[in-house]
Amino acid sequence: MRWLVPVILVALPTVLYFVYAWSIRARAEREGREVDDPLDKPPVFWLLLAGVVLCAVVLGIWGLSGGAPPGSTYTPPRMQDGEIMPGGFT
Repeated sequence: MRWLVPVILVALPTVLYFVYAWSIRARAEREGREVDDPLDKPPVFWLLLAGVVLCAVVLGIWGLSGGAPPGSTYTPPRMQDGEIMPGGFT
């Protein structure tokens, strides 16, 4: 499930651009004027770059803000009395 966050973050600028293009086209049709279709030449490079930067920033914040306290020791999962005891930080 963790893979879903980067995928959403990379796709978010493109989705927002499509919403923007749709709104520009709808407003032009409502006002009865012609406008160049923003979807004819979408700024693919800039959309991809914005998604990657957004993903890097959020993942960096996520990685730095979570985790175990400094100096803690990790205990792996273990078998005790026929049951698997979960691991964790102590």
